Order: sequence, then structure tokens, then C-alpha cells
Amino acid sequence: MASLQADASDEMTSPSGMRFRVEEVVESPPKAGSITSVGSNPSLDGAPMASLQSETHNRTVGTIGYSTSEAVPMTMFYRNQDSNAPKKTRPTLAELHNDTQDDEVDATTCLLGDGIPNISQVNSDTAIDAEATGGAAAPPMVVKFGWIKGVLIRCLLNIWGVMLFLRLSWVVGQAGIGQAILVILLATVVTVLTTLSMSAICTNGEVRGGGAYYLISRSLGPEFGGAIGIVFSVANAVAVALYVVGFAETVRDLLKEHDSLFTSERWVVVIVGLATVTLLLCIALIGMAWEARAQTILLAMLLIAIANFAIGTFIGPKSDAERAEGFLGYNGTIHNDNFKSGYTDGNTFFTVFSIFFPAATGILAGANISGDLKEPQKAIPKGTLVAIGISTVLYIVMAWMVGANVMRNATGVLSLNETIALEAMNATCPVGGCQFGLLNTYQNMELVSGFKYLITAGIFSATLSSALASLVGAPKVFQAVCKDRLFPLIHVFAKGSGPSGTEPHRGYFLTFFIAICFILIGDLDAIAPIISNFFLLSYALINFSCFNASFANSPGWRPAFKYYNSWMALLGAVLCVAVMFMINWWTALITIVIVSFLYKYIDYKKPKVNWGSSGQALTYSNALRFCAKLDSTDDHVKNYRPQVLVLSGLPSDRPDLTWIAHSMTKDVAMMTCGNIIQDPDVHYQNRQVQRERNNKWLSTNKIKAFQSVVVYPDFRQGALSLLQSSGLGKLRPNILFLGYKSDWLGMLDTKELQDYVNVIHDAFDLSYAVAIMRLPGLGFYRQRKEGDTAAEEAVDSVGKRLAMATEASSLENIPRAANYQRDTDEVRFTEPTASSGNVSSGEVISTSRTSSANRTNIVAAGATAATGQQQQQQQQQHEARQSRRLQARHNTVDTQSMFCRGKKMTGTIDVWWLHDDGGLTILLPHLMTLSSQWHSCKLRVFTSGSSQKITSERLRMTTLLNKFRIEFSSVEIITDMNKSPSADSMERADHLPGWSEVQPNDHSKQKMMRQIRIGELIRQNSRGTALVVVTLPVARKREVSNTMYMSWLEALTMNQSVPILLVRGNQSNVITFYS
Repeated sequence: MASLQADASDEMTSPSGMRFRVEEVVESPPKAGSITSVGSNPSLDGAPMASLQSETHNRTVGTIGYSTSEAVPMTMFYRNQDSNAPKKTRPTLAELHNDTQDDEVDATTCLLGDGIPNISQVNSDTAIDAEATGGAAAPPMVVKFGWIKGVLIRCLLNIWGVMLFLRLSWVVGQAGIGQAILVILLATVVTVLTTLSMSAICTNGEVRGGGAYYLISRSLGPEFGGAIGIVFSVANAVAVALYVVGFAETVRDLLKEHDSLFTSERWVVVIVGLATVTLLLCIALIGMAWEARAQTILLAMLLIAIANFAIGTFIGPKSDAERAEGFLGYNGTIHNDNFKSGYTDGNTFFTVFSIFFPAATGILAGANISGDLKEPQKAIPKGTLVAIGISTVLYIVMAWMVGANVMRNATGVLSLNETIALEAMNATCPVGGCQFGLLNTYQNMELVSGFKYLITAGIFSATLSSALASLVGAPKVFQAVCKDRLFPLIHVFAKGSGPSGTEPHRGYFLTFFIAICFILIGDLDAIAPIISNFFLLSYALINFSCFNASFANSPGWRPAFKYYNSWMALLGAVLCVAVMFMINWWTALITIVIVSFLYKYIDYKKPKVNWGSSGQALTYSNALRFCAKLDSTDDHVKNYRPQVLVLSGLPSDRPDLTWIAHSMTKDVAMMTCGNIIQDPDVHYQNRQVQRERNNKWLSTNKIKAFQSVVVYPDFRQGALSLLQSSGLGKLRPNILFLGYKSDWLGMLDTKELQDYVNVIHDAFDLSYAVAIMRLPGLGFYRQRKEGDTAAEEAVDSVGKRLAMATEASSLENIPRAANYQRDTDEVRFTEPTASSGNVSSGEVISTSRTSSANRTNIVAAGATAATGQQQQQQQQQHEARQSRRLQARHNTVDTQSMFCRGKKMTGTIDVWWLHDDGGLTILLPHLMTLSSQWHSCKLRVFTSGSSQKITSERLRMTTLLNKFRIEFSSVEIITDMNKSPSADSMERADHLPGWSEVQPNDHSKQKMMRQIRIGELIRQNSRGTALVVVTLPVARKREVSNTMYMSWLEALTMNQSVPILLVRGNQSNVITFYS
């Protein structure tokens, strides 16, 4: 806990004349249960503990020395949500901006879990940063390594490996000293580029455990990261077997040399290999500290062996036998001849490079234990680059030494060797062949060394260190993959154990088991190229991650390591892929297929993780660029797309409306779900939660749609805002899609009805097309599930309350009241308020309890302030209407949505194309038939015509549809469209209030009769179809009243047994027959 010491000499005067002090923060250990005051802050001095503990949220240190709700910048505020560190939050914007009586915030203290103010958190960022794995500060038992022991030593041991002693001399013999150095430098270029990319990534934020998997997954996303995490873990696990078998074969050769084999050669390798891997497992289980000590001892042995080789080159041959095998010491003739290449057996520069390059695949040895490093952001770049530099210099020096001392071909006979040396190193060996020299044996390092058994010890240390590093690295990478739960059934390996609670002991045993299985196989030469390709693909993706992050140009890409270049990173990725095919083309293809399969699996499963990958940043950058390009492109009718703004409210509350809109736009155009919230006090976070739930529902149902939410007390103004502001550039809606207001007869002369009709007028004024959907019955958009009695219970509840209510006026004069919301977590019966969009009423809508008791229900647009008695009366009247509707219809409710996902629609889609609106009436149903849900439905087109010209009228429409290339099953000409409706139809429409506005001498009666007649024809000709699409009539503003217009729509759609879609384009062409 920090205490603050004031110095009187530091007193200063603020511009306003206030005296304040500049105080020094002194670190001192806290006392249990104590509260440290801050300067002269009266809000802290003597503050009761109870008041601090009553704070709802853990708050933060205020600006030191003042009473304020603001918080000083601290590391804890920027922790990820999944971090296990103490959860502290800065004051929210609402808490700073709202009135104090609404949200009282005491942000002057930073409370610990027990309510103790922790002022020292201001300067405790270092303590929090010690938690490198996302949890709390590391316990004392956790071992953390610096850059030397944690990265440098491990990388050196893995880079040198057995290649240094067994293959380097062969590389020099084939390529010559000059080209061998080029091979080494080319491998260095690839590893350096990869290391620079890795350094940039790991310094762009905190690095946790997981090595290459963590770097790739947090940069390219879970798809690439998860795929590489699995193959990289498997590669390291199999590499344990490879290194152990190499060690066992060396032991076998020693036993064979001394005639000490105790069984067959194969079983000697198996027995020694099993014993070795068991010993390595015990070292790993003891702990990372002992593993690090073992690595240090092995490095010492390796350095002794290297020094032994160097000393041997200066000592020279110690016997004629060594001279006969080609070791002549430093010799100018040998050096000059060996400097040139001498490829044999079809080898080339690239084949030699492919054999040497696996020696450079150890650069991730330090990154694999990133969770065990003190400062991985510093240790990984520094340790890896230094290791590459040291190993490169050593490889070049040793290549030059062996090339200057040993002949390329030697027979084992001294006189012949001298002859060959004097003639030419590339001369063909005499009859009988050469069994010694750089090209013919791998034991040249032992031949040159001062004491050959030290070289054997070096081989032992190289194989064992590499095996131990792989045995430790594989489980740690695999544990990180398991923690993220990208794959099923493997999360059991995410659990840590040991003193620190983080050691992947289960992963150690899994790696041990895999290694044993491959050791029993014996011959691993065929698997080795695949393992090398696994490593190379990981390097390629690390380079590509760096390039992709740089190319996306995200503000979040701010690596502290500046010595990288995005295009050089791309070059490194290309080189890694090229080397994969150099090593073995078919193993490269196998590797790519395996990773692609894992990638597609994760992409299909869509794991619920969000790591802010560079792919997301690149998607935004591309979208922004293409939107700007699209905005500058002129529109053309051939490229018209129906971009629908559907007033769905919550999409899950109106699935049928959402599904119909989706079937029009699926894979073709943009769909936006509009939601108007009429509660001005709704909290921003509540809107965010609602948005997330909507996104989840849309994603679950595989509906691609955007959301647009506005908050307006007035529904019409909210809809107008959506109409004018939704979209971006050319990606703007051009069709307004809403549900039919089936309860309009109960709210005549109300503002709600006026708003509904005026929204349609506003859409036409803004050159929108309009589509209105009406379902059979009252329009239940969210139906109850089978066996669910929630609807019936709600009806009974409303009925009981209705018994106690009296209606003061007829339904036509009832003003719009507040919504009725049943006190249950199951259902709510609501009128179509703007909070849910403007669609049909009488809906059963899922909801949850209000999170805050002081939040009132959303009040419909136009509801006026009333006294408590008036509100109660309005509520009773509203419940009466709901009860009658529900009691009349609830037994006919379907058990599932009419157009739910996966439900195949059958029958026909009848298109009543009565008026030319630019072609939208025929285009929308055509687009619907392209979707899998409506694919089996055929179009039947109905239009009006004369009985005398029925053949020519049918031919005209058929020709037009053929020119439009729209498939249809038939064209029907209605010749009696102008006939008067039947008496039955007139009786059905007799209750419509629009009749009261009909004047004897105007055309209003004819228009009303026409709509009744069309509705009658639809009932006669389109019974049993899947969907009816009808041209929407247009009413002239200020000439046709709202009541009259709704009467038209009611006459057109009433008593229909099939869903009806009313469509009206904006009278501009949306379809063409020109190419």
C-alpha cells in the first residue's frame, strides 16, 4: 500500500487560486484492514469501511488529491475479459454523465475483494504485469526464465543438433565450401525473416503460453491458429521419437563397434529408446527448473564436443590410418578443390539445401515455452536472434574447417589418397570405389576431432536436448489449444498441475505415449519430411501473420519491435512454402491438406472466440475500400438488388417476417432488421445485450442481416430515421418491409394508425418500394411450442381481469394504451409498439423479466399523459381487446413458424401482377424461388385483360416473362376484373369503416369495390397456394384517408387462407431484358 507524503515546499497555487500540494508516492507494505488516505482528500480520510464495501462495483483510484469520479490510467482497465486478474473497471460513461441521483458512483477508491481501498494500485502495474498467462500474479513456486536460459540455450541446442556432426561434412562434400556457405546463409535468411516477423507479433501485446499457436491464432484467428496448434503439437511429439531413435542408433553403433550387442539391432534401438524417453519424461515431470538444468549440462557437453573438433583440425592427422581415410590437415590444395561443388548421385544445390534446412527448424524452441518466460516480449526476439547469429557463424566456420582438412574422396589406402589429392578432388575413384572422404561417410567429424568419443558425447547431447525440448514444448502448445476449446473432447488436457498449477502433466504423458508408438515403429525416415514440413508451414504462417497485420493497417498493430518489413515477411512466407516443396513435394501436399481440413473444421464450427485477428482488420479495410469504390459507381438496372429494411423489431419475435425477407435477399442483397425503441431511458448496455441476442438468433438460423436500432418516443419519427439513415453509400435499403396491422379496426382515429399509414407514405416519398406481409388469421409471428400452455394461461389471466373491467366506449374509439405485460418469464401479449417494429399485433413474444424494477413498459406512439384512473381504464380496455382476439384464435396457432429454416415450401407462388411498378412484383417471387426453401415452388402469373383479347394478352405476358428470363408455370388472364363483387364478398366487407367516407359522386366507391373484387378473385383462384404476391395499391396523400386506405388493404387481404405479400415498387425499372 502506498502512503502519500506531503512536502510543504511543494505547495503550489492553481490558476483559480486553490492551494494544492504535489505529493510523492512512497511504496510501503500494507497493513491488514487499514485504509490509506490520499493527501487531504476528505472523501477518503476516515471513510467508514461499510460505505466502501457497499459499493456495487469495484472502483478505481480517483485523480490523486481530489474528490472525483474519474479514474487514473491503470493496466487493470485494459485486461481482457477472460483474464483471471482482479476485476477492476473504470467508471462507465453513464455513471459520469447521468445525474447522481440516478447512478451514484463513488470512484475515489479502488476496492479490493474485501472492500479495502488499494491506493497503491496506481503504481502497481509491474506487479500485475507479472501475470503473463492471464491469471493472477505468479505464485512463488512458478519458475520463470530469462532470455539466456529460456530462449538462447534452447534455440542453440535445437539449431545445432545432430546435423552439425553427421551431415555438415556431406553438405560440404556435395556443394563445396562456397556453395555450402550459401546453403547456410539461405537457411539463415529464412529463419531471420521468420524471427523478425515473430518478434513483431510477440511485441504487439502480451504473450501467453502456447508459442507458435498463440502467435498465429491471435493474429490470423482461431482457424489458422487451431490447425497449426494441432499439427505443431503432433510434429513436436513425433520429433521426440525421431531424436530418441537417433540417440538409440548411436548407442547401437557403439555397442556394435565393441561387439557388445545384447540382442538384435532393432530391439537394441527400441529398448534404448524406451528407456531414454522414460528418463526424459521424469525430468519434465520433476519441473521446468530441472529441465533447464539438464539443458544447460547438455549445452556444455555440446560446446566441449565443438571445441574438441576445432582443436583436432589444428592437431592434424595423428596416424597414417587417418591420412588414408582422407584427413590430411589444413591443406591449400584440398581447400581449393573442395571450395568448388562436386555434386554426385543427381544431387543439386536445392536438394542439398532441403537436406540441410531441417537443422534450422529449432528457432521456436524458446517461443514454445513463452508462458514460462519472465518477459517473453523481450526474451523471444533477443534470444532467438542471438542464437541464429551464433549458430550461423559456427556452421560456416565448421564447414570451412572440415572442407579445408578432409578430402572429398578417400580409399583408405594412403598411396592412392596422395595420388588423388595431387590430381583433383573431383577425380573418379579407382576401381573398388572410395569408402571414405566427405562424400562417402558421415563420421568425418570424429575423424578430425582430437578425441572422437567427445564427438559421440556431442551427438548424445544434441539428440537428447532436442528430444527434451520437444517433449516439453509439445504439451505446452497443446495445452494452450485445449484451453481455447477449438476442438471437442480434448479440453481435459487443458488442466494444469504441479506446484504452479499450470504444468501440462497430462500432455506430458500423451506426448510420451505418442513417442513410444513411433519408437516401436523403428524406421522413421519416411515421417521425417512430414515433420519438417509441419514446422515450415508454421514458420510460413508466422510470416504471413506479420504481413497480414501490417497490410490491414489496423490501429491496434503497434509492435514494439521495429526492425521488420511487411514485404520481407511475405517473402519469408513464400520461401518457407518453397522449401516445403524442395524437401518433398508430396509431403508438402499432405501437410497442406491436413491443415486445410483442420482449418475448414474450425471455420465450420465457428468457435465463440474473438481475439481481434488481423483478418478482422483486413475485412474492415477491404469493406471500406469496396464501399467507397461502389459509391462512385453509377447504378444500372442490371445490377439492381432488393435491399430490404424490415421492421422486425426483435427478429426472433417475428420469425416469419424475417424469414420471408431473408428468402428475398439470401446471397443476393442486403437485409437490415430495423428496431425502434420508444423508451428514451433505455440503457446503452441493454441495447447492446439485445443486439447480441439478435445476432445470436440470426447466426443460429443462418440469416445474414444487419441490425439498425433507433430510440425515438415517436414511432413515425423513428421509422423515418431508419428510412433516411440506414445503410452506407450505395449499400442502402430500397425496400421497406413491414407486417400488416391486423388490429387496426380497434384503433381508428388514433395516432398509432396514423403513424402506420404515414410510414408507408414516407417510404414512397423517399422513393422506397414497400412490401407488406399478412399471414392467415391475426398474424401470430412467434407461435407457442407444442405442449406449451403459456398462451392459454395468459388468455385465462386476461379473461379474469376482463370480468372486473367495464368498457367505457366502443372499440373504435378506444385510445391507444400502454402495453400489457404478464408477470412471467415465458410470454407477453403486446400491441405492435415501435419498440418491436411496426408489424401485426396479437403476438406471443418471448421475453425475460425486466432487469430493473424502475423501468416502465414501452408506451405506444401517441399515448398521452393520463391520470392513474384513466390509465387503469385504458389498460382494462386493452386487455379486453386482447382477450377476445386470443380466445378466438389461440386454438389455431401453429406449433412452428410458417417459414422456419429447413421447412421446404411446396405448391405454387401466385403473382397477381395487376399494375406495372417497374417489375418488383415479379422480381421478388422469382428471387425467392432461387432459394432452397422455395426452389420447388413454381410461379403462376395473374394479370387482367379483355375477354376478346385473352389469347393476345396471354401471349404478351408470356413474351415479356420470357424476355426477362423468369421461369413460370402458367399465365392466367383475369377477364372479369371489373365485375362487381358477389353479395357474399360485399357482406364480408360491410363492416369496413371506409364505407363511411364513400361519396356518391366520386370514384371512392369504385376503388373500394375494386379491392373487394380482387380479394374475392384471390380467394377463388389462389386457394391452397404457398404464397400470394399482389401489387400493393397506392393512396394519394391528403386525398385518401388513413381509414380508407386501411379499408382497401383489409378488403384485399381479409379472410384469406394463405399468406399474402403486398408489393409496390417505386415505379422505376428493377428488371431488364437487355444484355
